[in-house]
Amino acid sequence: MRLHKGFLFLLMICHIPAVASHIVGGEFELLYIRANTYRINMILYFDVNNGNPEATDLSADIYIYSKRNQQFIQRFTLPLVLPRERVKYTKPACSSGEVVTDKLTYTSVVTLSSSMYNDPEGYYMVWQRCCRNYSILNIYSEEPPTDEYGNVIDPNAKYAGQTFYLEFPAIVQNGQPFVNSSPRLFPPLNDFACPNKPYYADFSGTDDDGDSLVYSLATPLNTLSGNSKPRASPGPYPDVQWRPGYSLSRVTGGTPDLRISRDGILR
Repeated sequence: MRLHKGFLFLLMICHIPAVASHIVGGEFELLYIRANTYRINMILYFDVNNGNPEATDLSADIYIYSKRNQQFIQRFTLPLVLPRERVKYTKPACSSGEVVTDKLTYTSVVTLSSSMYNDPEGYYMVWQRCCRNYSILNIYSEEPPTDEYGNVIDPNAKYAGQTFYLEFPAIVQNGQPFVNSSPRLFPPLNDFACPNKPYYADFSGTDDDGDSLVYSLATPLNTLSGNSKPRASPGPYPDVQWRPGYSLSRVTGGTPDLRISRDGILR
């Protein structure tokens, strides 16, 4: 299974403003259960200190498109699982509580029809939401100006939303059922790096099918608009914009800079 995600959960340099939005990061999981039955999980990490509590969505409508021609295939609604989970610090000695993160899980058991999901080029599922928290310093993540109805009025606003994105293969290949699940990713962690001390975090996941997992850093996907809930649209989706002095090869500006090993160890 090909898994595409842009993680900004630990790829951020933050200060703590009085007002900010709520998205820290997140991911999709597609897990095989039996026959044509799968569970879709969408995990969103929510900035408790700076996010607006009213930004919590009680459900998420995810859309599936064909990779071949971007054609819409199906929509599923994933309800929020309550209660939400507080993410624990793995290095509490390096934190004074400025960052508090909740893990929100949206999930549903769905049926994927063999007659709909048989294209050899595969499919992708997406959900778009704005905005990432405004405390990020290494990418542009500014509050977009809106009208009285909440619509963004400046097309050049330097907002940063998040497009949750997962590619998956056809469930029928060569006329036979093809059983596959996406990787189950790292457990949630809420981390600080202590100044002038070695730092690492284990981002490795597991795969139910025994597939080999290889990791690399990626620039996260932005949304197609700065509206809080962008209209559902097929890809391609833009990347977030790095601020001057930062890039995928210079994520934090540190020496050495942030990097990840092929087996998922972030240093």
